Order: sequence, then C-alpha cells, then structure tokens
Amino acid sequence: MSDKCDEFLSYISTLEAGKKEDKKMIHQLEDKIEFLERASRPTGVEIRNVPKMKGETKDDLCSLVTNLVQSLNLNQNDLKNLRRIKSKQNSYPILLNFNSVLLKDFNKTKDKGVKINTTHLKPKHSKQQVYVSECLTYKT
Repeated sequence: MSDKCDEFLSYISTLEAGKKEDKKMIHQLEDKIEFLERASRPTGVEIRNVPKMKGETKDDLCSLVTNLVQSLNLNQNDLKNLRRIKSKQNSYPILLNFNSVLLKDFNKTKDKGVKINTTHLKPKHSKQQVYVSECLTYKT
C-alpha cells in the first residue's frame, strides 16, 4: 500500500513540475505575441466614434479617411492601409496605418483648439467628436 502511495506522490510531483514548465512557456509565448503586436503597430492609429454607413464598402471608407487626411494637411499617399474592426459599440473603430512613424504623429503637432469631428470626414454628417489614438495592444 505504501508503494502505491509513493508512486502516486511521485506521479503528482512530476505533473506539478510539468505544469510549472507549461506556465513558464505560456508566459514566454504571451510576451512574444505582445512584442510582435507592438512591432506590427508602430505606424497605426485608431479612429473612434465614426458612424458606420449601411452597406459601407472599402471605397466609402477610403473617401471618409481621405477627407480627414486632407483636412489635416496630409496626402492620401501617406496612407498604407485602413480597415474597420469589430467593437462592442455601434460605431466600429477605423484602424489606419501610415507609411512612416513620423506621419503618425500628426495629431501631436496640430493646434489643440481644433477638434476633429465627423464634418471633417463628410460634411453631411451631424457634428460629432472623433477620437484619434494610437493602436494599443490588449496588455497595454
């Protein structure tokens, strides 16, 4: 009976050691994912509170963002990619990637009195505040 008990104890200690190693590996993998996500987002900004149109296409989204970019004295050629992402809110945020990190900092140099709103995107929209921020990872 004591041999069986010793066998179970050694088996349990082996399982606990494996569990510790697995937790350590999971933590390392989470750190790697975080690093890769941050490395992939240095030129990205998130534009929130932009109402989504019914049946919105990529071209519609491009024209909205083009209007915004022109009102901020940037060129459409400065953009690399844009897309909407799903959100819990009704207005899905727009992820916008610039060609360089320097262009991403446009919001830091503009006059603080001028607030970006939906009329910068499309004059027909009712005036509603639009928020531009960096693309952050889930851990940040």
